[in-house]
Amino acid sequence: MDALVIIDVQQGMFTFPGYAPHDGEAVVARIEGLLDGARRSGMPVFFVQHQGAEGDPLAAGSRGFAFREELAPRAEESVTVKRYCSAFQETDFDRTLKAAGIDHLIVCGMQTEMCVDTAVRAAVERGYRITLVSDGHTTFDTKTLSAAKIIAHHNATLGDGFATLKKADDIAFTQRTADEIRTARYTIEAAETNDAQTRKIVSDALMAFNESLFGPPNIRPLTLSVRSADGSVIGGILGRTSRGWLFVELLFVPKGLRGQGLGDRLLATAEAEGRKRGCIGAWLDTFNPDARRFYEKRGYALCGEITDNPPGHGRYFMRKRFDAI
Repeated sequence: MDALVIIDVQQGMFTFPGYAPHDGEAVVARIEGLLDGARRSGMPVFFVQHQGAEGDPLAAGSRGFAFREELAPRAEESVTVKRYCSAFQETDFDRTLKAAGIDHLIVCGMQTEMCVDTAVRAAVERGYRITLVSDGHTTFDTKTLSAAKIIAHHNATLGDGFATLKKADDIAFTQRTADEIRTARYTIEAAETNDAQTRKIVSDALMAFNESLFGPPNIRPLTLSVRSADGSVIGGILGRTSRGWLFVELLFVPKGLRGQGLGDRLLATAEAEGRKRGCIGAWLDTFNPDARRFYEKRGYALCGEITDNPPGHGRYFMRKRFDAI
């Protein structure tokens, strides 16, 4: 999905004594036109805002920190505040974009050779496709080069393998009504293969969304191995801890060793490790009625069931609160 990204077009960029952005007002006008087109079409808009140190023209709370009035974000639009050139450094920008399903960024803003250049390169490193609005970014003259030459140089450099260059007037926005935006049609393909690209997009986006709501999942794998005298693995537990719970995904004891307390020891060891990691309980699922009785004897209670899975049987979901023991 496409998104418009507007970088650092803030009041303080236009109030440096003795400095003025090259073609500044015209660039702002072009970005304003892009913003209007994106909003009318329903394209997501993401703002990046630089926070300078105390005394800096872009310091938080100062007049310079605010966006230009004609480019002010709406309440529902995303704003990423950064303290470095890169919009991705020590921010949640990447997670926010992935959670929204964004894979193509239309980039404009300030300053060309600093935050715009860095954002483009950092985005490419993270797998995004980039369109750089060639007349939609600007900067200041320096002692070495004029702003016009800096802009031309970065357009040529970034346009050679990092981004597709387009002028603001060439950026197309498909005009859609609110109903069309809500009911946009997509193709859905079914396959029996495990598509790596689909898995990555869905997994990354969902993980980022969940993390934005509930914080980091802190997923830690857990493996307990039962070995024979020659060192071969003959059974064990596979699981993980995450968000304060131990998940026992698989538990297997060889048939000849069942009834000798090995399953008890495995489960108790896993639970002890879960407690050590700060878990408040454990959960698991099983199809086997005998396994269900085994877990019930060890403090697990039924918390959910799917009947006829498999047909004629059930799938049992069970949990055990450590603090209830």
